[in-house]
Amino acid sequence: MASSTIINIPTDDKVFESNCVPLFAGLLNDPNVKLLGTRGKRQFGLDLIGRRNRDPGQPVGIQCKLITRGAKLAETTIRKEVDQAMGIKPALTEFYIVTTATDEPAHDFLAIELAQDQAQLGRTVDIQVWGWDTLQEKIRNDPKALATFDPNYSASTNRLLELGSETLLGQAEIRAQNDQTLQHLEVIRATIAIGPIDTGRSAFDQHLDAQIDRYRDMLNAGKPRTALELLQMLDNTLDEKSAVSVRARVKVNIAISRMKLGDEIDAAPLLDEAYALNPTDPRMRANRILSLAIQGDLAAAWTFAEDILAEDAGNAGAAGLAFLVAAMDSVERDPMAIVSPDLLDDHNVRIHRINYLRQKGAPGSWWALAAETLERFPEDGNSIRMAGDALVDEALSGDVVERLGPVRDDRRTKLREGAKLLQRHWEEVRHFEHAADPDWCMVGYNLVTAYRALGDLDQAKHIADQVLATGTKDPNAALTAAWVAIDFDEFAEAKRFLRSASLSDNAVLPLLVALSKLHEWGEVIEEATNERRERLPIPARQLFDVLVFRARYAGKTGANLDEDVEQLLERWPLGVGAHIAVAEIYRVARPEAFAAMAEKTRSLITSTTSYSDRVMFAQLSLFREAWGDIIGALDGFVGLDRPSEPLAWLAYAFANTPTQARTSPFYQSLSPDVIALPRYARLAGAAEHNRGDLEAAERYLRSTISAAPNDLRAVLLLSSTLMRANQEDEARGLVAGVDDDSADGSPDDLMRLAHQHRRAGETERALRLAYRVAATNRHDESVVSSYPSLIFMDGALPSPIGRAGPAQTGFWFDLEGLDGARDVTGIIDDEEIVGIDRFALDHPLAAALTGKSVNELIEIPAGIGGSRRYRIRELKHKYIWLLHDIMATHAARFPSARSLFEMTMKDGDVQPILDVVRDLRDKDDVVAATYTSHPGVGT
Repeated sequence: MASSTIINIPTDDKVFESNCVPLFAGLLNDPNVKLLGTRGKRQFGLDLIGRRNRDPGQPVGIQCKLITRGAKLAETTIRKEVDQAMGIKPALTEFYIVTTATDEPAHDFLAIELAQDQAQLGRTVDIQVWGWDTLQEKIRNDPKALATFDPNYSASTNRLLELGSETLLGQAEIRAQNDQTLQHLEVIRATIAIGPIDTGRSAFDQHLDAQIDRYRDMLNAGKPRTALELLQMLDNTLDEKSAVSVRARVKVNIAISRMKLGDEIDAAPLLDEAYALNPTDPRMRANRILSLAIQGDLAAAWTFAEDILAEDAGNAGAAGLAFLVAAMDSVERDPMAIVSPDLLDDHNVRIHRINYLRQKGAPGSWWALAAETLERFPEDGNSIRMAGDALVDEALSGDVVERLGPVRDDRRTKLREGAKLLQRHWEEVRHFEHAADPDWCMVGYNLVTAYRALGDLDQAKHIADQVLATGTKDPNAALTAAWVAIDFDEFAEAKRFLRSASLSDNAVLPLLVALSKLHEWGEVIEEATNERRERLPIPARQLFDVLVFRARYAGKTGANLDEDVEQLLERWPLGVGAHIAVAEIYRVARPEAFAAMAEKTRSLITSTTSYSDRVMFAQLSLFREAWGDIIGALDGFVGLDRPSEPLAWLAYAFANTPTQARTSPFYQSLSPDVIALPRYARLAGAAEHNRGDLEAAERYLRSTISAAPNDLRAVLLLSSTLMRANQEDEARGLVAGVDDDSADGSPDDLMRLAHQHRRAGETERALRLAYRVAATNRHDESVVSSYPSLIFMDGALPSPIGRAGPAQTGFWFDLEGLDGARDVTGIIDDEEIVGIDRFALDHPLAAALTGKSVNELIEIPAGIGGSRRYRIRELKHKYIWLLHDIMATHAARFPSARSLFEMTMKDGDVQPILDVVRDLRDKDDVVAATYTSHPGVGT
């Protein structure tokens, strides 16, 4: 159940009390909030006790009142509970009465009046009466309380409408920015060509050239700050008498250092100075093109490139920069028309050509060239980076790879190879002095993209953390980290990242997702402005609208649901995500319209429906137990190579649906790593068990038990499989060998185990287990309804279970209070079970009862006043007491249930009951035996 829906009222008072513990632990900021004693021990009119902020000076009492739906909490009850609570020492500073009845304004005024009465007596105490409407709001705001009150709630359920159709959205847009960003690294390295030193020059000039080479290498090794400082020191030692070639080279390398540090404005004049010093040097001429491009005069830069290449067709620096200018210019230019084919294999020309094709060429036109360049220059950082980017871009092309979705094998291979190359490059550049520069952080962003697509979220987070560790101020670093945090359900962390940077258009959706998950509905409405919606790509607007729709409903903004539904579906008449959002709200708010909306949603799913929409529809179908719809939505679309929630739903659907031709092939298609997991192996075993392939079922189930020996469901299925295969002795031995205390199974599974023990003749073992399970799951109709048949299964029960005394450990008693003492009921036992009135063996009442029989009198000394006397009115074993209690209260607890029904005997005539039993003897839910051995079962 999503957190925006109505929470079902508990059906058991003790369950209600227990559920309130985590709620008030959060409200009071006190993890030690606890139930106040148990029945049989004085509770002082309170059900829960705690302390505000764990302050012993601020004790808080809570009284829980489970009220039948439609009934009201009486004013007299409130006054009585408050009066009793005000007598508690030490004095309470806060007292709450919480009830499942509806909120009543009169109760709020009464609470104020009672608090004012206490104020007149000189006492300050906060008295509150909260009805179910108020409680639901408090519960929804506390995930732990919500999970306790609403067992169907889970983080994955709540993500049903929040994550929508994000197709690696944030990362895809970062890649787009990467494609449009001037890659300074390639520009700089292209302009620093290493040539042989002119040995005809003076030895001193050769020495300076070698020194500049060392600084240039330092620059290219990621130390531009250090290189800049050294180059400036060298520049200060030069004068007009120094060789112009040396002076020009120093100016160029200072310019490049500044560019690497993000100072392009000051770099251009230095490049011009170098050109003025040595205008005939091919490298200085090429750098003049770069200067003009930096200054934004792309037309002049292009003209100068044309002139240089017309005069000197072998100038590789100019050729590379011709591609750079063409990539930057909005005017269409053809560098291939002015660059000699002989230069196309030059490394620097290749790098600039790749960048040009990324900007101007057809999608994917640069992938092959990047791969060829890596093959030609396998150790060069630019080659490694470009090839890695190409592989990731190719794998993600067409937006067919969605967030946490399946990845086709050929694309997965490219992603792995691309990630390997980018990881290699990242390990080098993240240690650069200027690693915080966006150009270098881009390597990390693309690497995170690859890891997210591969489902390697741990590695994605590791890289995102490393990018942040560079100290970068680039907002995309926070955006990348936020998406990874969302992948890990760390929504508060995602919000923190997004709030730490300026909110770009790319960040709107992840922020709305995080706020929705945190139930901060008001902030969702505030951030979701029409202006931001209009700036989003059209496909992303559906998720935007869904999140707003849900916030308006969950935040109880006073919005009209019908109007909101109409507006959402008018905007997205064919939108699967929008229809799922409406269906999810209808599931509780309009249950009569739920099925029709779910069916309409199913009709909108086509072969082009996104993976995320399929996942959301499949999750919605879980609530309907529409196994066929789950299979139709996910089969062939979910990844089979790694475990995931959608894959688990699909496996569950195949195990529960009537046998299909695809059932066995589906489980066989799961990767070895997946089918080896107990969850999937057990479902495969169940499916094969249902379709009658006992050999396959046994193989899967033995694999499950080998990996998870305490998996009770697998043990029971394997036992059934062996029985059907006529291997009865092994089947019985398998069940007999189960450790009842450590068995990992649902309450229903444990009750099935108890029935198998009973059929095997292990009566005491069966009843011990069944009592523990049924007593602690009184709210579960299927569990408690299976308990009576366990008692009635065969002949007389072993002593003392079938006897009415004397009182001893494990016996329930009913005492009539004498001389004004109150009546007392309870169980003598050491086993603590929530909701059961228990008296420990060393309790004075238990000690006085032990060995006594019905109608005997007992006397209990009192610490204050006279002794209390009681007459033993009834005794029975706790197993029989639970049987009678279940049968006496079942109709009231579960009015629509058909598993148990009540009949009345007239004049002690049991024959009509036996006739009904005989008519139903073939039914699994009726077991007729030894009725007369247990008087008092019927009435």
